[in-house]
Amino acid sequence: MLLRALDAAHLVESPHPGRYHPHDLLREYAAERALAEIPEPERAEALDRLLEFYLDHAGAATAFGYPPLIRVARDRPVGDLFDGRDAALAWLESERANLVAAVVRAAETDRHRTAWRLADELRGRLYQRRHLPEWETTAQAGLRAARRAADPLGAAAMRHGLATLYRQTGEVRTSLEHHQAALEGYRRAGFAEGEAGMLMNLATLYDDLGDMRRASEWLGRGIARDHGLRLVECRTHHTLAALYRRLGCPERAGRHIADARRLHAETGYRPAAAAWPVD
Repeated sequence: MLLRALDAAHLVESPHPGRYHPHDLLREYAAERALAEIPEPERAEALDRLLEFYLDHAGAATAFGYPPLIRVARDRPVGDLFDGRDAALAWLESERANLVAAVVRAAETDRHRTAWRLADELRGRLYQRRHLPEWETTAQAGLRAARRAADPLGAAAMRHGLATLYRQTGEVRTSLEHHQAALEGYRRAGFAEGEAGMLMNLATLYDDLGDMRRASEWLGRGIARDHGLRLVECRTHHTLAALYRRLGCPERAGRHIADARRLHAETGYRPAAAAWPVD
């Protein structure tokens, strides 16, 4: 009843059933009253609960179809929080603005790990749905948080996302800088899977720049550094085969095709493109 009365008075808006947005003046008034009437420890606990809710639900929702190929291990297992894929993905879409705001708020309030972990949970969804502004906002906020915490793994994960983002937008040189920083960060953190993925992505970038020989060198390093990430290795062999065909080296291409076919059978992966970045 209260929400309906506020809606009738144009103090809240309802973009669709069950969702309400307060008027800017009402939002400011509520924030003022909270600061005046609720002790700071209670406000902090409430924010922690909210951010934990978003982190848990984002992880559970993205598990239905948007997990990145390479990701940092979660701090705790994902719970069964949704009644199927449709409900999970609908939640991600309806909560998208709030999830972005949660990442930014966590970064602003020195909840460093929460900020970059939530940004990392959202990376696959924002990438595949091409929500590029939100992707950049969350990754940059997560990177600021990881830097303040002197967390090389968090910073590398955020650089990884930004590297992929800027390749999508055609900013290849900026993407290259972030890929190199992510590679170094993953090495410092001892995250071998991330390192192998960045080596492959650097190869695709050099291919974008027309430097196929350097691309093949980076792909070779990726295979040498692979530590059991079979899907990355599979994609790497496929891309090397395509590069060597273009370089006029059919025998080398044939060897990589054979390796790729073997790994296709093991992983079930079927490539759609010669150079597919590890998201």
